[in-house]
Amino acid sequence: MWHLTNPGFKQYPSVKIVWDHSFWRNFDPYVNLGVNILSEKSLEYNGRKLVIREITYNGAVFSGRMLKVYAVMVYPKDVKGLPGVVLVHGYGGTHESMMGYALAVAKENFVVLAIDAPGHGRSEGPRPSPYSVANMSEGAESLLFYLVVSAARRGLTVLGESGLVDPGKLAISGASMGGVVSYLVAATDRRVKAAIPIVASGDFIHIVRAGGLANTMIPLDESLEKLVKVVEYIDPLHYARNITCPILILFSSNDEFFTLESLHSTYADIGSQVKILHIAANWNHFREYPGWLGQAINFLKQVFYGEEVGKLHWTVNRDPLFFKIECTSPKYVGFNLYFRPALKGFPWMNLNLNKGFLLDFSLPILFPLNMYVEAGSEGFLQSTSIFNRGGPTIILHLIIIIILFTQCFSKVIKRNVEDALHLTAYLFYIISLFTPFLVLKDRFEISLPEFIERYGVYLGLLNLFPYFVLTVAAVAGIGLYLKRPILISALSLVTLFVEGSLVAFIGRWIPVSPGIGEFLAGLAFLATLLLELKSSLLHRIFNRTLTRSNIVDLSFAFQDKG
Repeated sequence: MWHLTNPGFKQYPSVKIVWDHSFWRNFDPYVNLGVNILSEKSLEYNGRKLVIREITYNGAVFSGRMLKVYAVMVYPKDVKGLPGVVLVHGYGGTHESMMGYALAVAKENFVVLAIDAPGHGRSEGPRPSPYSVANMSEGAESLLFYLVVSAARRGLTVLGESGLVDPGKLAISGASMGGVVSYLVAATDRRVKAAIPIVASGDFIHIVRAGGLANTMIPLDESLEKLVKVVEYIDPLHYARNITCPILILFSSNDEFFTLESLHSTYADIGSQVKILHIAANWNHFREYPGWLGQAINFLKQVFYGEEVGKLHWTVNRDPLFFKIECTSPKYVGFNLYFRPALKGFPWMNLNLNKGFLLDFSLPILFPLNMYVEAGSEGFLQSTSIFNRGGPTIILHLIIIIILFTQCFSKVIKRNVEDALHLTAYLFYIISLFTPFLVLKDRFEISLPEFIERYGVYLGLLNLFPYFVLTVAAVAGIGLYLKRPILISALSLVTLFVEGSLVAFIGRWIPVSPGIGEFLAGLAFLATLLLELKSSLLHRIFNRTLTRSNIVDLSFAFQDKG
């Protein structure tokens, strides 16, 4: 009855993926760099004199011509032989979004190259759009992500040949699209000795089918088969096993593009012996988490300046009433446990545990939980475990549902039609909350809790969702107890209005339609409304139906025989 597993994955139709990365053999990151210095200036940043150099260099060939890549190099004045880091921004952005990161890293004795990805900012190439992301007109080499990866790999060469950088000490980092590129560069270029992908993961088929904003980056009029073909070439999940350098993954628990499940599958496949993860609880894709910059710098210094990289070791054992959590880590001085009900849409709660290097803690559990452990403190590199699920199995939930349906059927047998309909409408309404209300054909189906999971932080609704659930439970319970279906009818109407408004709002950009959840909520509303009106016609219809179905009171049958 009790289990501890990796988080459950939503089961989508299986697709055949061919993991063929041989096309990268045709790419040469060294030939014909064509570096051109545009300008150079000095500035003082937090007491350190830095140089900012604007350059262009040659990227990949696209449509028969070499693309010019614009970049900004930031480095300490009068210092050479330093580690080098290439930074890549997100989809639709420019290098300017990474300049705070670049200045802070350069101050710590690194040479940083922040690029404008091809098609972005001042770099040449196809402008970012769903059609450039999925452009296979010239094979994989015409994909936007291929061009960005190529520009980043050639950026590593620019650093290595600049005279400022030790060519044996190169790293890659980036956020969102840049995070995806960081995975791919680390997997395809052995010069990379450290990688820091931020708010990014692989498993693209999953994140599309989970209803994330990744759907806005792919053509909606293209078939899923073509999407699968594109994924074959650019999905970090297909490259993860080839990543062998130390890697730090910075991820948000409620990312609008990527899911915790996609993070889990990507992290599990990474081949590196040093892979460190930090999950920012109740955070989203579009805001930098406080402390991530310091963590990235600490990680780079640990890798390139001889400091030991601390690793979090943790195990969870179970018995009938408790989870026993054990964690050890020689570099950390405190632990936090993050947990929540194993349902989409609920915020993570934080339990601050003991100070020290060893955690031995038991957590009582009466229902399924998601949880992960964080170790670290100010001044140390924070690390979290991958998240897990544990608790009672689904059997307990099935028993509750069976009891409710049995109660409903028993009321029908007793010809208590009104109570039976009342209970049925209640079940329809509860089920409607956990079934898809938003559907994009051949792409995704998303329920209200899943919608809150994806977009609750951005919309400011995540912390309100538990109160919504408690309110629904209380109002519905009072309605059942007092036999006042108007309460459930009101809940159904509010749900229909909210979900319908979301369908209409999102439908302005993508062709979504209402799902079965809307239909069930509508049935609950109509049924409870009719019950409240106490329609005599409704009673006559059900009485005739029951009689024709030979559902009769046995006492009358015995009287007839007597």
